[in-house]
Amino acid sequence: MRQRKPKISESKTGKPATITPTPSPPPQPLLKKMLVRTLTAFFCITTSLKFVHYFQHIGWCFLIIIFQSMVFRELVKLRYKEAREKEIPLFRTLQWMWYIAAMTWSYSLAWLKAPMAFFPFLKEMKLQIRENKYITDEWALFDIIFFAVYSIVVVTTVLSFRIGPKNKNVTITKKDINLRFSYQLKQLSWTLLTLGFVVLQLKCMVYTAHAGLIWCIFPASMIMMNDTSAYFCGVALGKKLIPFKFFPYLSPKKTWEGFIGGGICTLIYAFFAVHTWGSIPLARCSFNEIAMAQSNGDDSFWIDTLSVMGR
Repeated sequence: MRQRKPKISESKTGKPATITPTPSPPPQPLLKKMLVRTLTAFFCITTSLKFVHYFQHIGWCFLIIIFQSMVFRELVKLRYKEAREKEIPLFRTLQWMWYIAAMTWSYSLAWLKAPMAFFPFLKEMKLQIRENKYITDEWALFDIIFFAVYSIVVVTTVLSFRIGPKNKNVTITKKDINLRFSYQLKQLSWTLLTLGFVVLQLKCMVYTAHAGLIWCIFPASMIMMNDTSAYFCGVALGKKLIPFKFFPYLSPKKTWEGFIGGGICTLIYAFFAVHTWGSIPLARCSFNEIAMAQSNGDDSFWIDTLSVMGR
């Protein structure tokens, strides 16, 4: 924990007298910190599993969308500078417009190829498209929607580039102009890089969930187990067995004991947990299998609706 800089008090003669260090706040007890993290983790995991159990495959997909939005929000905040943002109109709004455009492109076609909800809406949309002579099918409709959203975002982004606030009393130098344009371009590049990291990596999540929730939930549970066990192993054995630092520039608090202990605990968890997850029908079965099992013998609607998977 960093200590605050000591304050140097001066005597009446102007000479430095004594150095009075500012006391640091007392650290939070380790057991209390671990208990809070454990209870929070159990609450989040239980709530997420209840949500997925109730809404099944579609619930998992919406949960992933929520997590994507949270990750995107945190990543774009890394390069946020309040002083610069005040000089750029609607730039924070533009970042979320790019995110919506990317999500529209990523998920609209995925929901058509692997539909897991909104069947009455999709059925009605197909009927309306057949009566429309300008749109050939639902694929063309979503291409039009995405192209319209993309065009709006691009035009708005270009129009948002400004030299600065219009104030006649303030003289704007060429250096200020270059700095503002440079900041906007860097932020835009960071936004696009973040979209590739957040959206494109999970573009196939809908197809994976459609094939079976075990292919999504089991790897996600392994990541959580690795992170949790690495934390506890690091707290219990950190720097006691291996004195060398573990990537001090990237993460100074990480230790070799936590890294090795997390890997061992994850392997043990994976060996036993895969059988547990595989024994749950909701996790093991694909969406088609569960839907046909719930259709009471009438499979015609589901087979007709899900036939686009082979397109």
